[in-house]
Amino acid sequence: MNDDFNSIDHVIDCLEAICDHDALQAEQCALLTHYKGKYAIMSGCIEDLMEYKEDLSLYGLQVSIV
Repeated sequence: MNDDFNSIDHVIDCLEAICDHDALQAEQCALLTHYKGKYAIMSGCIEDLMEYKEDLSLYGLQVSIV
């Protein structure tokens, strides 16, 4: 989810490091989140997604699983 605290560069770095996105994918996800307010960065089983959510949250990103 978009917020007023994290820079786009920070979000991109987190998506690359934690979610294993390549640079282009991470940048596209970050920009779409910035302009739309939220964006689905991954899909999968709830157990796997919970681990990513916890890791991203540790780096200050607001994440929800829907």
